[in-house]
Amino acid sequence: MNKFTEDQDEEGEFDMICKNCGTQVPEGQKFCHICGNAIIVNPPEVEVTYNIEGSTSTPVEQSDQDPVYPPPVESAEQVPGSPDITAADVFPPLEQSDQGSVYPPPVKSAKQVSGSPDITATGVFPPLEQSDQGSVYPPPVESAEQVPGSPDITAADVFPPVEQSDQGFIYPPPVEFAEQVPGSPDITAAGAFPPLEQSDQGSVQGPVYPPQFEFTEQVPELPKKKHKNKKLFIIIASTTLALIIIAAILIVPLIINKTNQKKYDNAMALLNAGNYTQAEEQFTELGDFGDAQAKVKYCQNKEKYDNAMALLDAGKYTQAEEQFTELGDFEDAQAKAAYCQNKEKYDDAVALLDAGNYTQAEEQFTKLGDFEDAQAKAAYCQNKEKYDSAVALLDDGNYAEAKEKFVELGDFEDATIQVKNCENIIDYEKAEELLTQEKYSDASTAFEKLGDFRDSSDKVEYCENWLDYLKAEELFAAGDYAAAKVLYGDLPQDSFNDATEKHSKCVNKEKYKDAETLYTEGSYYDAYLAFKALGSFEDAEQRKSECIQPFPNTGEQYHNPNYSGSSISLLILPPASDQSRNYIKIYTQDDVLVSTIAIDQGASAEVFLPEGSYRIKNAYGTGAWFGEDDMFGDEGIYLILLNSENNNDLFSLEAYKSYTLYLRSADDGMPGDPVDSKNENRDNF
Repeated sequence: MNKFTEDQDEEGEFDMICKNCGTQVPEGQKFCHICGNAIIVNPPEVEVTYNIEGSTSTPVEQSDQDPVYPPPVESAEQVPGSPDITAADVFPPLEQSDQGSVYPPPVKSAKQVSGSPDITATGVFPPLEQSDQGSVYPPPVESAEQVPGSPDITAADVFPPVEQSDQGFIYPPPVEFAEQVPGSPDITAAGAFPPLEQSDQGSVQGPVYPPQFEFTEQVPELPKKKHKNKKLFIIIASTTLALIIIAAILIVPLIINKTNQKKYDNAMALLNAGNYTQAEEQFTELGDFGDAQAKVKYCQNKEKYDNAMALLDAGKYTQAEEQFTELGDFEDAQAKAAYCQNKEKYDDAVALLDAGNYTQAEEQFTKLGDFEDAQAKAAYCQNKEKYDSAVALLDDGNYAEAKEKFVELGDFEDATIQVKNCENIIDYEKAEELLTQEKYSDASTAFEKLGDFRDSSDKVEYCENWLDYLKAEELFAAGDYAAAKVLYGDLPQDSFNDATEKHSKCVNKEKYKDAETLYTEGSYYDAYLAFKALGSFEDAEQRKSECIQPFPNTGEQYHNPNYSGSSISLLILPPASDQSRNYIKIYTQDDVLVSTIAIDQGASAEVFLPEGSYRIKNAYGTGAWFGEDDMFGDEGIYLILLNSENNNDLFSLEAYKSYTLYLRSADDGMPGDPVDSKNENRDNF
């Protein structure tokens, strides 16, 4: 614990000496100017005995009954009447610890503050004025938040914290046994008066505070110290003013700096947002604060830079180059200026390239060095010249030379495709030559290898058609009209004008051949029809007439030798009015042909038969006769005769009788038994 001594001079003044380092300190000095320790002047001791209940104040006045003490302090924030002096100034700490400052214990006697023998109760709370009755102290504090008259000093200044933490300051714990300090509910007795000692049980039972003292005697009248108290008040006021001035000197620059920093941050926000003009204005207002002037220059340059970039993006390279050059070494301005120069040259070279001036374009691209793809463009110009030369050769029909040029170009553009194109053209011309020579088989093979090149597929089909035509000609000549007909029929008429005619000829030839076969087989009527269908084809008309056979002489044409009996006579009489020719067939009831009879127009015939039952069929007509098989053809009428007695087709003939058959008598009213008839199919006649 630090102690200070006071030497009183002849005029009653004290020369102060720092007990920490021994340095003599001028009167009125609050802190030692050597070691910085606080210096407190101890006033003369006044013996007072009174009951302590949380107050260490000296009485305001004396009376016969009891001493009168100042009213309780309602706030521990500040000692009233001395706004610039904190509790730490009033009660210097006994020692320091990790938890904070340890202050002296409560006053045991009105004469002396315990633990600090040089500080009396009167020194704790200096009176506002002196009177005959004693010292007059300040009135109670109305608010615990703040000491009136000193708004800038808080409770934290009055009672320093025990320790620091992330959450804030930790202040002394509440009183565990005593009442609160009267009039100041937020400050505990433990905060005002540190405990005398700790008990063995620790903080659970609480610290031990000083006992209460009973008033034992009257307080003697205090000596008047008006001159001394007045001087002390002046010292305190001067110190307070000095502290205020120091605080102003320290705080005002901080406030100014904070204001400027806020403006700076706003200007930076504008700068980052690209609002360079506004940012420049605000940085200018900041004067020499920080790097504000450098930022002003940066904003100016940045605005110019962005304008130059806009010109660059718009393709105005000359103007952009000028602005980038003016910017000097700002950012990459010089690189951008060089870029603008090269870009302008590059675009000129591209224009030459697009116009087909490959030689000039190549020269300009070469000069540009490694700018963008200038070297690739230069190489492109060289190849493009070669490519155009190869295309010219191809257009002139110099396919072999063009192919060599395209091969040299490698994979440039479609050079490889053009190489294949040249090869195909050469092979196509060879196939065309084979076609001209009517070597259809070889030409077809050559065109087929070309795939879908040009009209190679059509040429393959053309060659195949020619091969079919030639094959059809061979088959036709060999008489294989059926096979030839198929080949002629598949040929396109637009390419083979006579294919249809040849096809028709094959058809007719085939029919003619079939007609001849029918004629040879004796199917004269079917041959007749076949030749008739051929119309004027070759000698079909003549051959048709040859199919008509002469009608046989009237009489029996055939008699079955197994039925040679002649006991029955049968006379057959056709109607005289129809001028028809008749052909009669007589069958047994078992459908065995017995006899055939031909009866010419206006004639009749007799036939002899053995006794029995017979079925009689009659064919007649006025047209051509096509032989006994086809008879009158489809133009004749074919009937099976019916016996009207029993309505069947069997006629029973008895031996040694003569019968007369009147053909179609049912219609003519002829004598005898009526004979009916029904139609019969020629093929079944």
